[in-house]
Amino acid sequence: MKRMTWLGVGTCLMAGCLGAVAQNSGGNAPPKILSVAREWTKPGKNGMSHEKTESAFVQAMTKAKWPTHYLAAESQSGKPRVLFFTGYDSFEAWEKDM
Repeated sequence: MKRMTWLGVGTCLMAGCLGAVAQNSGGNAPPKILSVAREWTKPGKNGMSHEKTESAFVQAMTKAKWPTHYLAAESQSGKPRVLFFTGYDSFEAWEKDM
């Protein structure tokens, strides 16, 4: 029984160390500037119809080979809205993208 306990403790310590090293690697550092845009959706127009419109926007940006990516989050409760998160390395990069 003691061996299993020490094995569990050792595994947890290794996982914690690996997580700490991965966070400090700098390869996936968070962006310095985070732009958050809010879009209010009309009642009854969110869901599939909003996804269709947003899909057309993404296809146009892909076709144009636009270098910027974003993350969209749609509210599941409360007021109908979508938040768009875009990360930039500097304010100059943000201004250039706009």
